[in-house]
Amino acid sequence: MGRCAVIGGPVWRHSILVPADPAATSTFAELNFVRMTRPARWGFWLLWALLPHGAALSFSYGQVAPARFGVRSDVVNAVGSSLHLGVAFDAPLGLYVRGGLVASHATARWGSSDVARVRMDGVLSFHLDPFQEERRGLYGFAGVGAVQRRSEWLPVMVIGAGVEFYAGQRRSWSVEGGLGGGWRLGAIFKP
Repeated sequence: MGRCAVIGGPVWRHSILVPADPAATSTFAELNFVRMTRPARWGFWLLWALLPHGAALSFSYGQVAPARFGVRSDVVNAVGSSLHLGVAFDAPLGLYVRGGLVASHATARWGSSDVARVRMDGVLSFHLDPFQEERRGLYGFAGVGAVQRRSEWLPVMVIGAGVEFYAGQRRSWSVEGGLGGGWRLGAIFKP
């Protein structure tokens, strides 16, 4: 049985659990306690305090612009050209900012066999009309992604701008252009 020591006071206030030897640790009693430094404690408290606040803001902004799925079609031109069909998801992260994920697959390729076959992007978009007061709204986006070429994944940075046309309370379609693994033009429909 390993030794157990409390350094610096009550466990919940000043200490964290760290296994002395992870391979030999099999029970709770075999863990050693190690004192956390002051910056680490402040970091944990700050993270603990901000996470519920961020979730609450996301829920309140969700009433203005709810999380949505969409389908998209992109023409990507890098080494050769390709037509990508895929899905997108975005959710509010603030009043003007939305976070999104995109996954698409090249359904048609021309010009070269070395074009991206699969694309995945994570983007943040900044919308200038989050309340949809006009029939269309401008937005810019930036993020990181990965494209698959010849069975290897290559990282890319993504940046661009678009126009979103509102067709109802929740439905919209967008046209956007940008750079990231080549230039791209896209059309997105969000039901």
